Amino acid sequence: MSDRLCIASKGKKKVHISAEDLVSCCTGCGNGCNGGYPDSAWNYWVESGLVSGGNYNSNEGCRPYSIAACEHHVNGSRPACGGEEGDTPACTRQCEASYNKDYDSDRVFGE
Repeated sequence: MSDRLCIASKGKKKVHISAEDLVSCCTGCGNGCNGGYPDSAWNYWVESGLVSGGNYNSNEGCRPYSIAACEHHVNGSRPACGGEEGDTPACTRQCEASYNKDYDSDRVFGE
């Protein structure tokens, strides 16, 4: 979504869309962190908008990702994810306290 937005705006809009906002707030997109439906996710972005957010521990954007990276079904340098079912973060609809915008004014809509 971030890439599509940048391309469609010819580089004028460079926003890292919050993956956490999508998986936690789009109830019709699937099963949160346990998989989903790309078409529904895209429609949610167009209709409801998504806020900005960076990677885990980045403190970037309105809602950065709150779950540390882990290895799921593979061996690697990161710790194992621990179990099949992960808990999806709650949909808070507010930016982290250190961010300089409120949730509604930070939302970006797909086209």
